[in-house]
Amino acid sequence: MIALLGFIAALFHILNHAVFKSLLFMLSGNVYNATHTRNMDLLGGLHKKMPITSLIFFVAALSICALPPLNGFASEWVIYKTMVMGGMEKDVVSRFFFTLSIIALSITGAMAIMAFSKLYGAVFLGTARDTKIVEEAKEVSFIQLLPLGFLASLCIGIGIFMNDIVGMLSKIVLTLIPHTSATPYGFISMPLIVMVMLLCAILPFVFLYLLKANHKAARQTEPWACGFLYNKNMQIGSNAFTGDIKKSP
Repeated sequence: MIALLGFIAALFHILNHAVFKSLLFMLSGNVYNATHTRNMDLLGGLHKKMPITSLIFFVAALSICALPPLNGFASEWVIYKTMVMGGMEKDVVSRFFFTLSIIALSITGAMAIMAFSKLYGAVFLGTARDTKIVEEAKEVSFIQLLPLGFLASLCIGIGIFMNDIVGMLSKIVLTLIPHTSATPYGFISMPLIVMVMLLCAILPFVFLYLLKANHKAARQTEPWACGFLYNKNMQIGSNAFTGDIKKSP
């Protein structure tokens, strides 16, 4: 059973990485073609200039960070389930290595979230650090966006219909290791997770309505930066999360 799940998890993860990493590389090409620079510290605020690229990049970033309900989360869930089952074995060595693998994968996931939140924030959010570069940027053509939209839809579709994908992969794996048990594995229902997430997103607005929130027009003022005059260089940059690492001996 563990061998079956292990092979399924590996194939599933390879499939998902082929989808969202290809998507991220092509999106990086879009950004480079629009700005003609690879320096993240010169960018910022590209969402206003390239909204569709920004949205697709956001989907790809969520996928590689393994957040539900996208495909990266789906395959990592199968990997976690496999390692948990392996950690329940009676052999002490197996328990040790499977536990160590779970910890390593968890740390990797946390680092991915840190890296891609920095990447998306530095490139697409905030204001432009180099105004000239960002002002000249514009959205790429529909022909260039079409394959990116297709890959983004795969990130969503593979995640939501993960049980069907796992069923297809299990048939392939059983041809490679036919003597493996095909006991039902009972994965989570991704559509149910989507419904719960939508409910959690809607609830705050329901509470705002019921509690008669202040619906007056928002007052606009200069950004507050803890008593300092706001400067565009205060924004998140490519080195924002590396200061403590650089200071360490």
